[in-house]
Amino acid sequence: MKSGIRRPWVKFESARNDSGRWSRAHLPRSVLERILRESRPVSEAARAHYAELYALPGALHSGFAQFAAFDQDAIDNRKLRRDPGQLTMPVLAVGGEKSFGSQMAAVMRFAATNVTEEIVPDSGPWIMEENPTATIRIVSTFLERK
Repeated sequence: MKSGIRRPWVKFESARNDSGRWSRAHLPRSVLERILRESRPVSEAARAHYAELYALPGALHSGFAQFAAFDQDAIDNRKLRRDPGQLTMPVLAVGGEKSFGSQMAAVMRFAATNVTEEIVPDSGPWIMEENPTATIRIVSTFLERK
């Protein structure tokens, strides 16, 4: 990829550095705000951090590759439903208030009988990025139960 080529997600603004990595990348604020579903502005430091990660060779391909597994997930899930039994151990299902919410628990109840549902307030799908304090509290509380 040549310097200055504009991509939908990341703009590479300079040549590769000595380590072979792009030395500067730009991730448009509008893209981050849509991804994070935040109404508050994304900091310049966060934007630069994500841009550098997306600029790594293969990063976008790897990030989107998870969606290629959906067909196999459906096959695996049908097999799971045919096999007797569900998980009986405690399972924590966490969703962001502005994205998956209670859907995470609904999905987990297909595979487990002991599901604790939690919703991270003021968060989209990236719960640790958007509300780390609430996410850590939810997970810690779940893990501390006996």
